[in-house]
Amino acid sequence: MRVLFVTPECAPLTKTGGLGDVSAALPAALRALGHDVRILVPGYRAVLEGLLQLRPTGTLELLGFKASVLEARNFFVLDCAELYRRDGGPYQDASGNDWPDNPLRFGLLARAAALVARDWQADILHCNDWPTGLSPVYLSGKARSVMTVHNLAFQGNFDALWVQRLGLPVESFTMEGAEFHGQLSFLKAGLAYADAITTVSPTYAREIQGAELGFGMDGLLRHRAAALTGILNGIDTDIWDPGRDEKIKERYGASSLEKKLVNKTELQRLLGLEVRADVPLFGVVSRLTYQKGTDLVAAVAEALVAIPAQLAVLGAGNRDQEETLSHLKTRFPGKIGLQIGFDEGLAHRPEHAQRLGRLRAHVTKSQDVRHEQERVQHGVCDQRAGDLARGMWRHDLGDRERVIDDPWLTSDLGRDPARERRDPARERHERKRAHDQWPGHGAAARCPCGRPRDRDHE
Repeated sequence: MRVLFVTPECAPLTKTGGLGDVSAALPAALRALGHDVRILVPGYRAVLEGLLQLRPTGTLELLGFKASVLEARNFFVLDCAELYRRDGGPYQDASGNDWPDNPLRFGLLARAAALVARDWQADILHCNDWPTGLSPVYLSGKARSVMTVHNLAFQGNFDALWVQRLGLPVESFTMEGAEFHGQLSFLKAGLAYADAITTVSPTYAREIQGAELGFGMDGLLRHRAAALTGILNGIDTDIWDPGRDEKIKERYGASSLEKKLVNKTELQRLLGLEVRADVPLFGVVSRLTYQKGTDLVAAVAEALVAIPAQLAVLGAGNRDQEETLSHLKTRFPGKIGLQIGFDEGLAHRPEHAQRLGRLRAHVTKSQDVRHEQERVQHGVCDQRAGDLARGMWRHDLGDRERVIDDPWLTSDLGRDPARERRDPARERHERKRAHDQWPGHGAAARCPCGRPRDRDHE
């Protein structure tokens, strides 16, 4: 089967979050099963520099731009210097502001994906998150489309004037299509037009059909429930295996966990932390946003330092979150380390430098699973499936076991909905906080739930 996997980011070439990792790992896993999978990615400067022996395969004149389609290994690259060769990241400039022409940048990517899928005779066009959401609308020919939602909060909502500028059919801009509270929604278009919809876990597939995490699109998702499937994200166990990881100083396994101390020492030096073997080191590798809970990490940082413990943070995101963490680093020198920005090599090091579980605020990263397997084999900790589902961590503290009961820690492992605990008051508070703090992401007047920003969520 031929699959064209279109994505706005792909590690290690360019990455802002988990989508970049999945965009590298999933196509590789599908190829291992015998499928012909090509990745279509914008021609950012880092992509052009990272892929060798790129060769032109065709030119496109779309939306007033002339673009080239380049090919190398398992990649197609959409090269349009005016739109993609810029300083900054895939979605924002170096100052953290959304590129004002994002509708054009990703409208071109979506339209090119539909044409490449047709000309390459793909069986499946696999779209990922809002930047590729218009592809199913543009698609023609035999290919079927799949829309994967990695994060429903980011929707790509823009002024309705973009419908004509992007050459979309007028009939697509309806309540049942790409229209979302008077705006053009890239993500809603994908959800409405794709033949199938997937999400990153069975739990998330259920959650986004409810008002709490549906961000105004829960009605559409319930309507398309028969086409919606939750598939738990996996990882590339070759890349993240601590016994083979080339990005760490000392490799180790279940029988050699003492070697992790070398990695811990190396990370402490790299981030300006005190080199101490006797204090626990907590690591956070994440986008620095409210949704990921980095504000909660910042809130407990002083308490962690007082244990005493150390905190290592790697990531980029909301400017206020970056500034808060920078202030904490200055306030607690040698105890809190911070690296703002994406660094694939450094991102592996916190995972291999700790004997304690990674610090989590809202989410659990799949990369940790490989390391926890090593730790469970060694008897360091016992993360039982049923306990994870109920929000409980078990740690071996030598002569006694400590159970940390946290109802806000969730997992798909052993999930038992009948035993879940909910706090409606806290849920309302979290929804209101997300509403008040939502940066807009292309739609300043409304938050992703669809309600005006000046209205309460209570």
